[in-house]
Amino acid sequence: MTQDWTWTSPAPGSFDELNGMLNPKMKALENKLASIQDLGIFNVKDYGAVGDGLTNDLTAIQAAIDEAETVKGRVYLPHGDYYLGATATGLVINDSIVFEGASSAGTILLYRGSGVAVTIYSVAAEQVTFRRITVDGNPGGVTGVEIGNPPTYNAKLRMEDVRVRRFTTGISILAMQGSIFDRVRVSECTNDGVLLNSGGTVLITSSMFRNCYVHANLARGFRVLTAGSCHWLGGVIETNDEEGIKFDNAYAAAIQGCSIRGVHFEQNNDGRGSGAYSQLLYTSSSSFMSRMEVRNCHFVTAGAGNYHIGPGDENEVYMRQNFFSNPPVSTGILKDELSRVRTQLRTVLDGTNLQKTASVDGNGAITVVDTEVLLTNHGSSTNIDGIVAASNAFPDGSQVLVWFGDNNTTVRHGQFPATANARSINLRDGADFQGRTNDFLVLIFRAVDGVFREVYRTTESLLSSVTTLADDATPTVLDGKLFKTGGTTTITDFDDGVVGQTIKILSEHAITITDGTNILLNGSADFVTAAGDVLVLTMYNDQVWVEDSRQVN
Repeated sequence: MTQDWTWTSPAPGSFDELNGMLNPKMKALENKLASIQDLGIFNVKDYGAVGDGLTNDLTAIQAAIDEAETVKGRVYLPHGDYYLGATATGLVINDSIVFEGASSAGTILLYRGSGVAVTIYSVAAEQVTFRRITVDGNPGGVTGVEIGNPPTYNAKLRMEDVRVRRFTTGISILAMQGSIFDRVRVSECTNDGVLLNSGGTVLITSSMFRNCYVHANLARGFRVLTAGSCHWLGGVIETNDEEGIKFDNAYAAAIQGCSIRGVHFEQNNDGRGSGAYSQLLYTSSSSFMSRMEVRNCHFVTAGAGNYHIGPGDENEVYMRQNFFSNPPVSTGILKDELSRVRTQLRTVLDGTNLQKTASVDGNGAITVVDTEVLLTNHGSSTNIDGIVAASNAFPDGSQVLVWFGDNNTTVRHGQFPATANARSINLRDGADFQGRTNDFLVLIFRAVDGVFREVYRTTESLLSSVTTLADDATPTVLDGKLFKTGGTTTITDFDDGVVGQTIKILSEHAITITDGTNILLNGSADFVTAAGDVLVLTMYNDQVWVEDSRQVN
């Protein structure tokens, strides 16, 4: 059947009516596009970037960065392979912008130059966000991302869901403050995965590496030469050819107040074989660290002849609640101390026939029989000032664990007993240690200076005792976690805390705990307690307590 069509002229005014209907919609679309521009979103494709892996997109992407910096805007890279060329200088971010891709799997920066692929620096570089990007240096890139321009800071840098791979050094940090690295993956670098080094001045401070995956680098996973209050939280560090994290500096007091919590270490020193290497804390003899904490970490497969945790110097390193599987058995400062201490302490409490009692002579010297690992209830409340070997000789690395059993005693720092061949004891902070029931103290002999040095202590005891706070404005919470108030004096701070420490305080009085510089409470208001109230605080940054929770009865 054939359909006949007849053209009928539109009625007068019909086009005007249609135009009147479309114009508002077109205008709305124009307004939407204008609003996107007003939001400061700069798509690199609008500046000529191609993203085919062949065309040099460096100039186009840098143009988008430069314009975004004028309004503190956002540079967006759709999925693609963006070739940055082979020049000595790659992309440079000088100001506060967001630089983001569509996804780290699909947005890739390819750099083949002899310098730095992405540099983030200058005084103005605050609140830079760098996310959802892969930076690839194969085969010629020297540094993937460089952060900082000493002596200035880069404050509040946030790097998240980023992968950096196949450079000489993946990420080089020279200066930063208040930064967060979240889900950052660094791999296949011919040197260190991540390097923190601001020279003799500590310009890398108050920053966090959270849930990062650093693996398969030909040197260290992390090499830390300078850091203040930097923290590693969660994540995996594995199969690096050298140490997982190496704190190794030649600068006095250059590593301070750092912590490592919940990190999984596995099969680091993968390219070295046997040789007394360590997955963590293998420091040079010139290193200096203070207030370092390692808590809730998991150590797996250090390799035959290697260690999970390796030698340090006179470092204040606090080990708590870590798990070791397949630990190698060897002597040496901080080598598998915690796992071995726990095992051997349980052995003593179970009554096996290790030396469990050692007497203290009139000069304050304690004589030990076993110079490998001695577990001892010293048997009296006499002060301990030195240690004597029954054989009159201590091999370098000899360890002594003093278990305080059911006695309260003081181990004194820097005393020199008159007993022949007695060795003095050097304690952290140069202060005496007041041991209590079920505390223990680990000491190691260093032949270079002929003294025993403290490497680990606990005052948590096996029974998790509750300590009564002093009735003053700043009571000490040294090495404790459960406390009850000791009076009605208003509390403005808790002294002697360390980063990562959590304390729970039971109020037995009507007392005020003040919100302020040292204690940050919910609602920024003082907590006026009644008997039975409970407050839980954690120190996340050096000398600042933050409320986790409270219970009001």
